[in-house]
Order: sequence, then structure tokens, then C-alpha cells
Amino acid sequence: MFNRQTILLVLLTTSLLGCSIPNQHQPTEALSPAEAFWQQLSLHCGMQYQGVMVSDDEVDADFARANMLARFEQCSASEIRVPFWVGDDKSRTWVFTRQGETIEFRHEHRHSDGSFDEVTGYGGFGEPTDVNGQLDFPADEQTKAVFNATGLTVSLVNVWTVESSAEQFVYQLKRPNRFFRVEFSGASGTPLVSE
Repeated sequence: MFNRQTILLVLLTTSLLGCSIPNQHQPTEALSPAEAFWQQLSLHCGMQYQGVMVSDDEVDADFARANMLARFEQCSASEIRVPFWVGDDKSRTWVFTRQGETIEFRHEHRHSDGSFDEVTGYGGFGEPTDVNGQLDFPADEQTKAVFNATGLTVSLVNVWTVESSAEQFVYQLKRPNRFFRVEFSGASGTPLVSE
């Protein structure tokens, strides 16, 4: 038979143990938009995806007919480089750079000899949207300088949207009277192979 002291000791020990065990049902702290985006983007590292044009601007007819491929070739904790091949044109690379809560997105364009094109380095810094794993990248001052210097003033108000999840990767460009969107389905993903 237990005495009163033993019962109190058992109850006290049980309650103390209960306090030290984390509640499995407590919600975890929500990820910041930058962290959520980076985690989702990193899921694609080492993979390549076939793209499908889902916008229908007449000016993009060549893209719509071409074989489009996004290749998540180089990934580190601070940079993800994604060559975007359109048919035989391998001049484009999307470059994502992370510094803390800041995600920078740039378009790198090179000639076949590896030298930079006149129109390169444009993009901006990520702004959250209401979609998890999605950021908007409005044209920044560096971009506006590139576009002004090359006569592409219509592009000064560009906003690029990038969405990433396990199911798909989406690249989109939008401005007044211009809409370009290509989607890469996770179902089309294959491990990278050397070219």
C-alpha cells in the first residue's frame, strides 16, 4: 500500500516529466517567405525539367515551339544557378543568390564564346506574395540602368515571378501588355546528365 508521501512523489515526478516532453502537436514556427522559397527551390537541385509555355503572347511563338529545359546545375547554401535552354540556345542562366532574408534574382546572358551579352545582369530582389514558395522580383535600379543603356525602356516596369514547389517550378514575366509564363512540372524531372 502506498503512503501519502509516495503518491505525492509519483504525481510530482509525472508532472515534471510532462513539462519536459515537447508537445508533438504544437505548431512549428512558420518559415519566412525567403526561407520557404529557398527550401522549395533547393528541392530541384541536381534535376532538369521540360518546360511548357502556358502564356500565349504572339511574340513568344518561337519559345512555344522550342524544347525548353531548366537545369538546376549548381547549388550552394547561398547561390542556385539554373541554365534555361531554349532549343539550341544555351545563352540564358537564372541566378538566385541568398543573403539572410534577401533573395536576389538575376538573368545572365552570354554569347557562345562565354562573354557576357550587352543585356545581362537584370532582375531584382524578392518580395513576398500570398503564395508559399513564390516571390515577385520587380526590376531594380541596376536593371533599369541596363535597360535604359540598351534602349529597352518598355521593360523598366518588369516584374518577374518565380514559384517553386515539389510539384513544379514556374518562371513568369509581367508588365503592361506583356505576359510570359513557362511551367516546369515535377513529373517531367530527370536527374542531370552531362552535355
